Amino acid sequence: MGAADSAARLAPAGPFVGRHEELLELHATLRRAMAGGPGMILVAGEAGVGKSRLIGQFAGQARRARTLVAVGGAAPLTGGALPYAPLVQALRVLAVDHVPSGLRGIEAELAGVLDELTGDRPVGEWSPEMGRARLFGRLCRLLGRLARAAPLLLVLEDLHWADSATLDVLAFLLRTLPEGRLLVVGSYRADDPGDLLAGWLAEVRRLPGVSWLELPRLTRAELTVQLAGLRGGPVDSRVVEEVFGRSQGNPFFAEQLFEVGAGTGGLPLVLREVLLARVRQLSPAGQQLLRVAAVAGRWVCHDLLAAVAGRPDDELDSGLAEAVGRGLLVVTPKERAGQEAYEFRHALLQEAAYGELLPGQRARLHGAYAGVLASSPPGLHPTARQFPAELAEHWYRARRPAEALAWSVRAASSAGPGPVPRGGAAVARPAAAGPFRRDTGARRGCRHRPGAVRRLAVLPGSARPGRPGRAGPGPPGPGRGGRRSPTPHPAGPADDRDDP
Repeated sequence: MGAADSAARLAPAGPFVGRHEELLELHATLRRAMAGGPGMILVAGEAGVGKSRLIGQFAGQARRARTLVAVGGAAPLTGGALPYAPLVQALRVLAVDHVPSGLRGIEAELAGVLDELTGDRPVGEWSPEMGRARLFGRLCRLLGRLARAAPLLLVLEDLHWADSATLDVLAFLLRTLPEGRLLVVGSYRADDPGDLLAGWLAEVRRLPGVSWLELPRLTRAELTVQLAGLRGGPVDSRVVEEVFGRSQGNPFFAEQLFEVGAGTGGLPLVLREVLLARVRQLSPAGQQLLRVAAVAGRWVCHDLLAAVAGRPDDELDSGLAEAVGRGLLVVTPKERAGQEAYEFRHALLQEAAYGELLPGQRARLHGAYAGVLASSPPGLHPTARQFPAELAEHWYRARRPAEALAWSVRAASSAGPGPVPRGGAAVARPAAAGPFRRDTGARRGCRHRPGAVRRLAVLPGSARPGRPGRAGPGPPGPGRGGRRSPTPHPAGPADDRDDP
């Protein structure tokens, strides 16, 4: 898969929505580079948030304004990144379409640099170090000539997959090119830059002419416009709410969910592959720990996860550090959670990880969570009011309907008329009523009054029956302004595949 194909795979379709401020910032940066010498702006954001779409819109407008535009990108390769691949791709675009007329010998110079970058021309008697310095110098002179002849926009996407040689060239270019109307636009995944790029970013941050642009998720209003563009007309507000709640404003995620239809509950195949590709970068032990965390819900307290996982402390810390380092989990501030906790960076990551478990594994892990919570003081859970409801949900999905019924009644009795509390896993009250609908034997064997059971259906903020966990808001996600989104129930997407 080429870089362009890789970027297009995650580029949302439909109208260009919600990026007008960022687009203005890119144009302002281009004007500064045209007036004051070479510069670079790095566009950061999570996968699917629309980096390629924004840069493509900007590049198209710049080209129409008679700016030379060369676009390249890195690609994930199993054998490791190819040296200089993003630069080679960008320079080939220039060689085919955009070399300005009137520059004597520029075509031959460009062809010579391409040959050296691809290894088609031998370096002769030069040592590797001298050959590299010579190549960097030739590339710098070439780009300088082009940028003096016409404004030049060099776009290099997906730098989180780039090789060290490409990153070294960019740093060299910014340090040594004294003049020329050149702007380099790079993009990378802020939630998973990788060790190589992370170290490079720390170095170039100190260079003059380098700036950053963080791309947030879409707001609900912006997502409404995106869905209307995809459909070609207005979209029902309930559909918008469902798609926004699950996608949390990620444009690519929203598009995939919308295409399969809101309310279906499952994950589209393409979206599932994108999410699980991130999970499978972890070690086998790290993957299993992430799945254990997914059973708890969107976020889980450290002590609770440690008790259920049953791993030695060093092994637990290693697995959590791996998941946090890869951007799959984020550490939740203690003031938000009540104690140390970990939150899935995106709710759909939790759904995908949960979906990897077999039904029997899910039931056993739900039973383990229920057992730990039932035998521990309420302080193990950050919100005591949610404690009975969460226990009911875990017991129900552990195929223990009698215990689920007992804890559901306690949840109904203790919730009162107030709003659903924040934090922890969502209070899935209608889901906890599942055994009441399905297991009449358990209901007959329970001494609780039927009136207590009926109260479960009328608790404020309850989701509609059969769609557990769409009620309570969880802690603010990493989107724009800490925007709050509906939190999935502890078991991920609503389904009955492992119901009793």
